[in-house]
Amino acid sequence: MRLLESLRSIEEEQLHSFYMPGHKRHPKFIEKLENIIKLDITEIPKADHLHAPKSCILETQKLIASMYESGTSRLLINGSTVGILSMIIGSLDEGDQVLLNRNAHKSVYNAVSIAKLKPHYYLPEYDDYMGIVIGYDMDDIKAILNDNRAIKAVILTYPTYEGICMDIKCIIEFCHERHIWVLVDEAHGAHLKLNSDGPLSALDLGADIVVQSFHKTLPALTQTACLHYGRHMTKTIEGNRIVHQVDDCLKTFQTSSPSYVLMASVDAMLDLIQEEGKRWCEVLALQIERLYEETKSLKTISFYHTKRTKDPSKLMLQIHPDFYEEGIWDGETISKKMRAIYHIQVEYETQTMLLFMTSICNDPSDFEVLAEALKALDQLRMDEVSNGHFNFKGQEKQRAKFNFAKQYKSLVQSENQVYLPHEVKRRAFSEVTPEAAIGEISADFITPYPPGIPICVPGERITHEAIDLLKALLGTELTKIKILERSLE
Repeated sequence: MRLLESLRSIEEEQLHSFYMPGHKRHPKFIEKLENIIKLDITEIPKADHLHAPKSCILETQKLIASMYESGTSRLLINGSTVGILSMIIGSLDEGDQVLLNRNAHKSVYNAVSIAKLKPHYYLPEYDDYMGIVIGYDMDDIKAILNDNRAIKAVILTYPTYEGICMDIKCIIEFCHERHIWVLVDEAHGAHLKLNSDGPLSALDLGADIVVQSFHKTLPALTQTACLHYGRHMTKTIEGNRIVHQVDDCLKTFQTSSPSYVLMASVDAMLDLIQEEGKRWCEVLALQIERLYEETKSLKTISFYHTKRTKDPSKLMLQIHPDFYEEGIWDGETISKKMRAIYHIQVEYETQTMLLFMTSICNDPSDFEVLAEALKALDQLRMDEVSNGHFNFKGQEKQRAKFNFAKQYKSLVQSENQVYLPHEVKRRAFSEVTPEAAIGEISADFITPYPPGIPICVPGERITHEAIDLLKALLGTELTKIKILERSLE
């Protein structure tokens, strides 16, 4: 089956969407883009030009800046990736030191390598059982900055994929006192501005540059995104210098043939937000509250609640440890049952958690079906347990498997960096067994999912502890590791 046929087959399933993109195929969004193929043109007169906007595209960007209260904003059609690359490479010079979260998106690591920067890392706080990042220790970040006064920029991920929003305001203020740039990957936060009761956008908290993916959480087509400059950035000579350099990078990395279909979908999004945004936000909040109420008595699964600040539109369903059983009652099994029986598609799952991404475009029926599915599946598991179909040994094994957070913190804090990431690019490498890799230098990222945190980064020496941790996370999936050829060390 080829792509088009496969996509049509998926459409025929009529899935209840708890995954990206944020438009959820909403009828009003489809109506706004009716006959959109007729708008697929190029830079002819009256159509303006993305890389030098003077008319209609400029007006759209002005509206975005007004709605998000930025200094100025740039429309992106190569996703947040192009914004993150440009933000980092345009803001810093070769050899500059930068602080980033160890679980940063790969585009951040790519930017650090391309720009030949020296990275320092701060470690996320991690939930062992669910396999997700739940925050960052702001005191750790301050300590690293105090110990490394040459750091020029701090890169933050806010919110996390799962919607956790740290108190980054204190870090932004701390950095600005030391004239350190704060660059924020807010790919999962384009919708925060709509919810007056929810977490604030990093833009409102004073960040210098913020990159957002419209398509992830709002009614816009996949690949649409935006780069915002803080209001203060256009008011100083140094700020304007950075704006100019980042804009130059956007022209370098972004396609010279931008899709007018994608850009038009952003205009449609802006109209929908102005027309329906507030009301749809209220409806979404009501539906989520009702879902929580209807499922509060579940025994084997439950929605994750935290005292930490969190994006309310991200729903995390955790499997109760007393009922977990690999291959029988785990994240993957539940996800497959939801798709096959109830036509519900989740964003992703770990062994012990499922992430549901909602948006203002979800239909109330999505939540009704989800509530019924969860209650039915919960009862199914309870019946299995009552009938004695439960492997307690498997449950204990799984619990033990996730007890590694302290090991990881100790591992990453050790000094294993031999080369900077860019120094090992294009060098010859070989693939060896995990045991043979101990003491060698990694030629590639080794990043188990979950939690999506690199255990080894190119240029780092591979330790015995790293291999033990990788084996605990990956088991038999860990077969070969790329290392630098010894002659190149």
